[in-house]
Amino acid sequence: MMNNRSLITLEKKRACGASTLLELLAGVAIVALLAALVIPAVRGMTEKGKTMQRMANLKAIAHACQVYAADNDGSLPFLCSSAAGGWAKPFWYNTISPYLPQKQVQVVGSGQVKSLNYSALVCPFVPSGQHGGSDYAGSSGVFFAPGESPGGPAMRVAAIENPSQVVLAVSAEVRSSGLPSWYVNARYYANFPDSSSNLPSAKWTRSPNIAAVFVDGHYEEISPAKFRENRATYMIPKNLLQAGWLTQ
Repeated sequence: MMNNRSLITLEKKRACGASTLLELLAGVAIVALLAALVIPAVRGMTEKGKTMQRMANLKAIAHACQVYAADNDGSLPFLCSSAAGGWAKPFWYNTISPYLPQKQVQVVGSGQVKSLNYSALVCPFVPSGQHGGSDYAGSSGVFFAPGESPGGPAMRVAAIENPSQVVLAVSAEVRSSGLPSWYVNARYYANFPDSSSNLPSAKWTRSPNIAAVFVDGHYEEISPAKFRENRATYMIPKNLLQAGWLTQ
């Protein structure tokens, strides 16, 4: 039979054990609460940082195009070359690469092919394994594709009457593969948005908005509904619309 001293000692041990368990549970609850608060905040900071980097990239592309034009009689690059009877290099982003910030990063493209690319052409939202030569799409409304230039020459910046309304480059995807697209066929997208093979997109971000930089160099994030509604104005300069280029 236990004496009073033994009973008191046993009760103290039980109380101590219960106290330790409560402290442990309280500690676990506090850690879980802190994690619930901190993890979304960190994700939000990461998302904001990527958004700022994407904006900087697109602005760098616009600046490179402006400097290129200043060195080339006011003309923008062609979308690509028509060598060998088809679309070939140099693509518009190859042409402006000497004017981009010269920082290069290693990227992994489709097929797990590793390569170096200018950081301004690499979208921070695009997952590894999906990068292209440019993760941003040039508009063929300003970078003329082979056979689409009225009269043959490249687009002159001075000929664009509404540079603050016309998209120069935009986040876009290839509809069939879901990979980033390096161009948007402006005329086809304006006429047939539901069947266009390359279209402006916000696929890789938490934000639903499409990132775009305009000919005058300013940056906007545009809702898909607004972009679709105003697609002809966004993708094709006023002078070409007035000349009937959209329906040619």
